[in-house]
Amino acid sequence: MNNLKFYCLSDKTGAILENPLKALPSKWKAWNSIIDQLPELSRNRTVRNEVDLLPLLDLDGLNSHEELRLAHKILAFLSSVYVWQDGEGGETESIPVQIAKPLLCVSKLLGIQPILTHTDLVLCNCIPSTSTKEENYLSFLQSIHLPTYHPSWKAFITLSGECEVYFAPILQEIIKAIKAQDPLNEDIIIKCLENIDELFIPFRKSLKNFYEDEEFFKEMQTYMITEHRQFLDDLAMYSRIRSIAVESKSTNLKSNYNQCLQSLWNFRNSHISLVNKFIIEPSKKTEAKIKQLEITGTSGQCLNVFLQRVRDASSSAILK
Repeated sequence: MNNLKFYCLSDKTGAILENPLKALPSKWKAWNSIIDQLPELSRNRTVRNEVDLLPLLDLDGLNSHEELRLAHKILAFLSSVYVWQDGEGGETESIPVQIAKPLLCVSKLLGIQPILTHTDLVLCNCIPSTSTKEENYLSFLQSIHLPTYHPSWKAFITLSGECEVYFAPILQEIIKAIKAQDPLNEDIIIKCLENIDELFIPFRKSLKNFYEDEEFFKEMQTYMITEHRQFLDDLAMYSRIRSIAVESKSTNLKSNYNQCLQSLWNFRNSHISLVNKFIIEPSKKTEAKIKQLEITGTSGQCLNVFLQRVRDASSSAILK
Protein backbone atom coordinates (compact mmCIF):
# COMPACT_ATOMS: atom_id res chain seq x y z
CA MET A 1 0.00 0.00 0.00
CA ASN A 2 1.26 3.50 -0.83
CA ASN A 3 1.96 6.42 1.51
CA LEU A 4 -0.68 9.03 2.36
CA LYS A 5 0.64 11.61 -0.11
CA PHE A 6 -0.06 9.22 -2.99
CA TYR A 7 -3.75 9.32 -2.03
CA CYS A 8 -3.78 13.13 -1.59
CA LEU A 9 -4.07 12.61 2.17
CA SER A 10 -2.06 14.17 4.98
CA ASP A 11 -1.06 13.08 8.48
CA LYS A 12 -1.65 16.71 9.49
CA THR A 13 -4.94 17.61 7.79
CA GLY A 14 -6.41 14.27 6.70
CA ALA A 15 -8.38 14.60 3.47
CA ILE A 16 -8.19 18.41 3.58
CA LEU A 17 -5.63 19.98 1.25
CA GLU A 18 -2.70 21.24 3.32
CA ASN A 19 -2.22 24.27 1.08
CA PRO A 20 -5.46 25.04 -0.77
CA LEU A 21 -5.34 27.95 -3.19
CA LYS A 22 -7.43 31.08 -2.79
CA ALA A 23 -7.18 32.24 -6.40
CA LEU A 24 -6.33 30.91 -9.86
CA PRO A 25 -3.79 32.53 -12.25
CA SER A 26 -4.74 35.77 -14.03
CA LYS A 27 -6.23 33.98 -17.05
CA TRP A 28 -9.14 33.01 -14.78
CA LYS A 29 -9.53 36.46 -13.21
CA ALA A 30 -13.25 36.44 -14.02
CA TRP A 31 -13.72 33.22 -12.03
CA ASN A 32 -11.72 34.58 -9.09
CA SER A 33 -13.77 37.76 -9.03
CA ILE A 34 -17.18 36.13 -9.08
CA ILE A 35 -16.39 33.53 -6.40
CA ASP A 36 -15.21 36.32 -4.08
CA GLN A 37 -18.48 38.20 -4.67
CA LEU A 38 -20.74 35.15 -4.59
CA PRO A 39 -22.39 35.70 -1.16
CA GLU A 40 -23.28 39.29 -2.08
CA LEU A 41 -24.52 38.27 -5.53
CA SER A 42 -26.60 35.55 -3.91
CA ARG A 43 -28.15 38.00 -1.47
CA ASN A 44 -29.02 40.38 -4.33
CA ARG A 45 -30.19 37.49 -6.53
CA THR A 46 -27.92 38.60 -9.35
CA VAL A 47 -25.82 35.44 -9.66
CA ARG A 48 -27.46 34.39 -12.92
CA ASN A 49 -26.91 37.80 -14.48
CA GLU A 50 -23.20 37.76 -13.62
CA VAL A 51 -22.63 34.14 -14.63
CA ASP A 52 -24.31 34.75 -17.99
CA LEU A 53 -21.71 37.47 -18.65
CA LEU A 54 -18.73 35.20 -17.93
CA PRO A 55 -16.40 34.30 -20.81
CA LEU A 56 -16.03 30.64 -21.78
CA LEU A 57 -12.62 29.65 -20.42
CA ASP A 58 -10.76 26.37 -20.90
CA LEU A 59 -8.49 24.64 -18.41
CA ASP A 60 -5.25 24.96 -20.38
CA GLY A 61 -2.63 26.23 -17.96
CA LEU A 62 -4.09 24.68 -14.84
CA ASN A 63 -1.48 22.07 -14.05
CA SER A 64 -1.35 21.38 -10.33
CA HIS A 65 -3.80 19.30 -8.33
CA GLU A 66 -4.50 22.34 -6.15
CA GLU A 67 -5.39 24.47 -9.17
CA LEU A 68 -7.78 21.86 -10.51
CA ARG A 69 -9.44 21.49 -7.11
CA LEU A 70 -9.98 25.24 -6.85
CA ALA A 71 -11.36 25.38 -10.39
CA HIS A 72 -13.84 22.62 -9.52
CA LYS A 73 -14.83 24.40 -6.31
CA ILE A 74 -15.47 27.70 -8.07
CA LEU A 75 -17.52 26.13 -10.84
CA ALA A 76 -19.45 23.86 -8.45
CA PHE A 77 -20.27 26.80 -6.18
CA LEU A 78 -21.43 28.86 -9.15
CA SER A 79 -23.57 26.10 -10.63
CA SER A 80 -25.27 25.38 -7.30
CA VAL A 81 -26.06 29.01 -6.46
CA TYR A 82 -27.07 29.65 -10.08
CA VAL A 83 -29.68 26.90 -9.93
CA TRP A 84 -31.01 27.81 -6.46
CA GLN A 85 -30.75 31.60 -6.66
CA ASP A 86 -34.50 32.10 -6.32
CA GLY A 87 -35.06 29.28 -3.84
CA GLU A 88 -37.33 26.25 -4.06
CA GLY A 89 -39.72 26.59 -6.95
CA GLY A 90 -37.49 29.05 -8.76
CA GLU A 91 -34.69 26.67 -9.71
CA THR A 92 -33.43 26.50 -13.29
CA GLU A 93 -33.32 23.33 -15.36
CA SER A 94 -29.93 24.09 -16.91
CA ILE A 95 -26.75 26.07 -16.36
CA PRO A 96 -24.91 28.10 -19.02
CA VAL A 97 -22.07 26.66 -21.06
CA GLN A 98 -19.60 29.11 -19.48
CA ILE A 99 -19.64 27.03 -16.30
CA ALA A 100 -21.10 23.73 -17.51
CA LYS A 101 -18.35 22.88 -20.01
CA PRO A 102 -15.31 23.59 -17.82
CA LEU A 103 -17.04 21.95 -14.84
CA LEU A 104 -17.49 18.72 -16.78
CA CYS A 105 -13.87 18.86 -17.97
CA VAL A 106 -12.31 19.44 -14.54
CA SER A 107 -14.60 16.84 -12.97
CA LYS A 108 -13.36 14.26 -15.46
CA LEU A 109 -9.73 15.13 -14.69
CA LEU A 110 -10.29 14.77 -10.94
CA GLY A 111 -12.56 11.74 -11.19
CA ILE A 112 -15.32 13.48 -9.25
CA GLN A 113 -18.98 14.34 -9.86
CA PRO A 114 -19.76 17.72 -11.53
CA ILE A 115 -21.76 19.02 -8.56
CA LEU A 116 -21.08 20.75 -5.25
CA THR A 117 -20.02 18.20 -2.61
CA HIS A 118 -18.06 17.85 0.63
CA THR A 119 -14.91 17.82 -1.50
CA ASP A 120 -15.52 21.43 -2.51
CA LEU A 121 -17.24 22.81 0.58
CA VAL A 122 -14.71 21.43 3.05
CA LEU A 123 -11.73 19.52 1.69
CA CYS A 124 -10.24 22.37 -0.36
CA ASN A 125 -11.97 25.18 1.48
CA CYS A 126 -10.44 25.19 4.98
CA ILE A 127 -7.28 26.88 6.21
CA PRO A 128 -5.84 27.75 9.63
CA SER A 129 -5.92 31.44 10.48
CA THR A 130 -2.61 33.31 10.44
CA SER A 131 -2.53 33.15 14.24
CA THR A 132 -2.71 29.35 14.33
CA LYS A 133 0.49 27.62 15.38
CA GLU A 134 1.62 24.72 13.23
CA GLU A 135 1.23 22.20 16.04
CA ASN A 136 -2.36 23.27 16.65
CA TYR A 137 -3.76 23.35 13.13
CA LEU A 138 -7.47 23.35 13.88
CA SER A 139 -7.60 25.89 16.73
CA PHE A 140 -8.70 28.62 14.35
CA LEU A 141 -9.81 26.73 11.26
CA GLN A 142 -11.65 28.99 8.85
CA SER A 143 -13.34 28.75 5.46
CA ILE A 144 -11.96 30.37 2.31
CA HIS A 145 -15.16 30.80 0.28
CA LEU A 146 -18.86 30.75 1.16
CA PRO A 147 -21.80 30.10 -1.19
CA THR A 148 -24.04 32.61 0.59
CA TYR A 149 -24.15 34.82 3.69
CA HIS A 150 -26.28 32.30 5.58
CA PRO A 151 -24.78 32.15 9.11
CA SER A 152 -24.76 28.35 9.25
CA TRP A 153 -22.22 27.96 6.44
CA LYS A 154 -19.13 28.93 8.45
CA ALA A 155 -19.89 26.57 11.31
CA PHE A 156 -20.89 23.73 8.98
CA ILE A 157 -17.69 24.02 6.94
CA THR A 158 -15.24 24.51 9.80
CA LEU A 159 -16.75 21.83 12.07
CA SER A 160 -16.67 19.35 9.19
CA GLY A 161 -13.07 20.37 8.59
CA GLU A 162 -12.30 19.86 12.26
CA CYS A 163 -13.48 16.26 12.02
CA GLU A 164 -11.17 15.70 9.05
CA VAL A 165 -8.19 17.10 10.97
CA TYR A 166 -8.98 15.01 14.06
CA PHE A 167 -9.01 11.89 11.90
CA ALA A 168 -5.68 12.71 10.20
CA PRO A 169 -3.30 10.92 12.61
CA ILE A 170 -5.49 7.80 12.51
CA LEU A 171 -4.75 7.48 8.79
CA GLN A 172 -1.02 7.17 9.44
CA GLU A 173 -1.60 4.51 12.09
CA ILE A 174 -3.70 2.52 9.61
CA ILE A 175 -0.86 2.61 7.07
CA LYS A 176 1.68 1.54 9.71
CA ALA A 177 -0.49 -1.38 10.79
CA ILE A 178 -0.93 -2.62 7.23
CA LYS A 179 2.82 -2.39 6.56
CA ALA A 180 3.41 -4.46 9.72
CA GLN A 181 1.45 -7.35 8.20
CA ASP A 182 4.31 -8.53 5.99
CA PRO A 183 6.66 -9.42 7.54
CA LEU A 184 4.29 -9.84 10.45
CA ASN A 185 5.09 -7.70 13.49
CA GLU A 186 2.32 -8.05 16.04
CA ASP A 187 3.95 -5.57 18.43
CA ILE A 188 3.68 -2.77 15.86
CA ILE A 189 0.08 -3.70 15.02
CA ILE A 190 -0.83 -3.69 18.73
CA LYS A 191 0.77 -0.26 19.17
CA CYS A 192 -1.10 1.09 16.14
CA LEU A 193 -4.40 -0.23 17.46
CA GLU A 194 -3.71 1.36 20.85
CA ASN A 195 -2.98 4.69 19.16
CA ILE A 196 -6.11 4.53 17.01
CA ASP A 197 -8.23 3.84 20.08
CA GLU A 198 -6.77 6.89 21.86
CA LEU A 199 -7.16 9.11 18.79
CA PHE A 200 -10.88 8.37 18.57
CA ILE A 201 -11.49 10.18 21.88
CA PRO A 202 -10.93 13.77 20.61
CA PHE A 203 -12.60 12.77 17.34
CA ARG A 204 -15.82 11.93 19.21
CA LYS A 205 -15.56 15.20 21.15
CA SER A 206 -15.42 17.13 17.88
CA LEU A 207 -18.81 15.67 16.95
CA LYS A 208 -20.29 16.90 20.21
CA ASN A 209 -19.20 20.41 19.28
CA PHE A 210 -21.10 20.82 16.42
CA TYR A 211 -23.47 2.32 6.79
CA GLU A 212 -23.37 -1.53 6.45
CA ASP A 213 -25.20 -0.87 3.15
CA GLU A 214 -22.31 -1.55 0.77
CA GLU A 215 -24.15 -0.24 -2.28
CA PHE A 216 -24.72 3.11 -0.58
CA PHE A 217 -21.07 3.43 0.49
CA LYS A 218 -19.94 2.62 -3.04
CA GLU A 219 -22.22 5.34 -4.36
CA MET A 220 -20.78 7.84 -1.88
CA GLN A 221 -17.29 7.07 -3.16
CA THR A 222 -18.26 8.46 -6.57
CA TYR A 223 -18.38 11.90 -4.94
CA MET A 224 -14.72 11.62 -3.85
CA ILE A 225 -11.65 12.50 -5.88
CA THR A 226 -9.93 9.52 -7.51
CA GLU A 227 -7.10 9.34 -4.96
CA HIS A 228 -9.40 9.20 -1.93
CA ARG A 229 -11.51 6.54 -3.60
CA GLN A 230 -8.37 4.51 -4.33
CA PHE A 231 -7.27 4.81 -0.70
CA LEU A 232 -10.48 3.08 0.44
CA ASP A 233 -10.17 0.45 -2.29
CA ASP A 234 -6.55 -0.25 -1.32
CA LEU A 235 -7.49 -0.52 2.35
CA ALA A 236 -10.02 -3.20 1.48
CA MET A 237 -7.46 -4.97 -0.71
CA TYR A 238 -4.39 -4.90 1.54
CA SER A 239 -5.65 -4.92 5.12
CA ARG A 240 -5.52 -8.32 6.85
CA ILE A 241 -5.61 -6.94 10.39
CA ARG A 242 -8.81 -8.77 11.33
CA SER A 243 -7.62 -12.17 10.13
CA ILE A 244 -4.29 -11.64 11.90
CA ALA A 245 -6.13 -10.80 15.13
CA VAL A 246 -8.40 -13.84 14.75
CA GLU A 247 -5.50 -16.25 14.17
CA SER A 248 -3.12 -14.69 16.71
CA LYS A 249 -2.49 -16.30 20.10
CA SER A 250 -1.76 -12.85 21.55
CA THR A 251 -4.52 -11.79 23.93
CA ASN A 252 -3.02 -8.30 23.84
CA LEU A 253 -3.56 -8.05 20.08
CA LYS A 254 -7.13 -9.34 20.32
CA SER A 255 -7.88 -6.96 23.17
CA ASN A 256 -6.57 -3.90 21.32
CA TYR A 257 -8.37 -4.90 18.14
CA ASN A 258 -11.64 -5.16 20.06
CA GLN A 259 -11.00 -1.85 21.80
CA CYS A 260 -10.61 -0.15 18.41
CA LEU A 261 -13.94 -1.57 17.32
CA GLN A 262 -15.52 -0.37 20.55
CA SER A 263 -14.13 3.12 19.92
CA LEU A 264 -15.57 3.02 16.41
CA TRP A 265 -18.95 2.01 17.87
CA ASN A 266 -18.75 4.90 20.35
CA PHE A 267 -17.94 7.33 17.55
CA ARG A 268 -20.83 6.14 15.41
CA ASN A 269 -23.13 6.38 18.42
CA SER A 270 -22.04 10.00 18.88
CA HIS A 271 -22.82 10.54 15.21
CA ILE A 272 -26.37 9.30 15.76
CA SER A 273 -26.76 11.72 18.69
CA LEU A 274 -25.54 14.53 16.46
CA VAL A 275 -28.05 13.66 13.74
CA ASN A 276 -30.87 13.54 16.29
CA LYS A 277 -29.90 16.89 17.79
CA PHE A 278 -29.34 18.87 14.61
CA ILE A 279 -31.54 17.13 12.01
CA ILE A 280 -34.30 14.95 13.47
CA GLU A 281 -35.37 17.13 16.40
CA PRO A 282 -35.34 20.49 14.53
CA SER A 283 -37.25 18.89 11.67
CA LYS A 284 -40.08 17.91 14.02
CA LYS A 285 -41.03 21.58 14.09
CA THR A 286 -42.18 21.13 10.53
CA GLU A 287 -44.41 18.05 10.57
CA ALA A 288 -44.53 17.45 6.82
CA LYS A 289 -40.76 17.54 6.51
CA ILE A 290 -40.11 15.12 9.34
CA LYS A 291 -42.54 12.60 7.84
CA GLN A 292 -40.62 12.71 4.60
CA LEU A 293 -37.31 12.39 6.43
CA GLU A 294 -38.53 9.36 8.39
CA ILE A 295 -39.57 7.62 5.20
CA THR A 296 -36.80 8.62 2.79
CA GLY A 297 -33.64 9.19 4.76
CA THR A 298 -30.13 8.29 3.65
CA SER A 299 -30.20 6.18 0.49
CA GLY A 300 -34.00 6.05 0.65
CA GLN A 301 -34.08 4.52 4.13
CA CYS A 302 -35.11 5.71 7.57
CA LEU A 303 -32.15 7.85 8.62
CA ASN A 304 -31.90 6.65 12.20
CA VAL A 305 -32.32 2.98 11.29
CA PHE A 306 -29.56 3.28 8.71
CA LEU A 307 -27.11 4.92 11.13
CA GLN A 308 -27.90 2.43 13.88
CA ARG A 309 -27.21 -0.46 11.52
CA VAL A 310 -23.84 1.04 10.57
CA ARG A 311 -23.01 1.54 14.27
CA ASP A 312 -24.03 -1.97 15.29
CA ALA A 313 -21.85 -3.49 12.58
CA SER A 314 -18.87 -2.36 14.67
CA SER A 315 -19.96 -4.28 17.78
CA SER A 316 -20.87 -7.39 15.79
CA ALA A 317 -17.29 -7.55 14.48
CA ILE A 318 -15.78 -7.75 17.99
CA LEU A 319 -13.84 -10.97 18.54
CA LYS A 320 -15.36 -13.32 21.10
